[in-house]
Amino acid sequence: MMILLLVLLCCTAVAGVSVIITTKHLGIPPMPSSRAAREQVLVFLGRYHQGKVIQELGSGWGGLTRKIAMKFPDQDVLGVEASFLPCLFSKLSAFLSGPGNLSYIRANFLKTSLSPGRSYVCYLSTALMETLQERLSEKLHPGFVIISMVFAFSGREPLDEVLVDEVFHDKIYVYRGME
Repeated sequence: MMILLLVLLCCTAVAGVSVIITTKHLGIPPMPSSRAAREQVLVFLGRYHQGKVIQELGSGWGGLTRKIAMKFPDQDVLGVEASFLPCLFSKLSAFLSGPGNLSYIRANFLKTSLSPGRSYVCYLSTALMETLQERLSEKLHPGFVIISMVFAFSGREPLDEVLVDEVFHDKIYVYRGME
């Protein structure tokens, strides 16, 4: 019994250190979004998404990507997460319980290909949104949709925005293209 407890404690410590190291490297922890925010993202995707792929940039533990994949079974849903443990958890969860249109990759989304015609969802930080804004304006034509939870692009009017009625009164923003 004592050995099992020690193994469990070691695994927990390794997992914690892994998340801390990745958080320090990326500048943001894998933070789950609220239920109300997830529901609003689904509403906005239903309203504005026109492609065949929905991609979450920084998918964390996979809660939102799972909801998106269940709501839009005819779409390919891809979660991109740089942190090892949350990505592993998401992959295992998708493998064990689906849905079949859901997949994850472990990568820094700032170094992956961002394709036109996709919808992107994110819950990042102010600094990462600035970097993403620069990258999107260089790489993509105006046909993509991006839905951001909490953090807005600097100097750009969103196509749509909603204040989520919760404790923190977070906003969800929708942008189309970067002219």
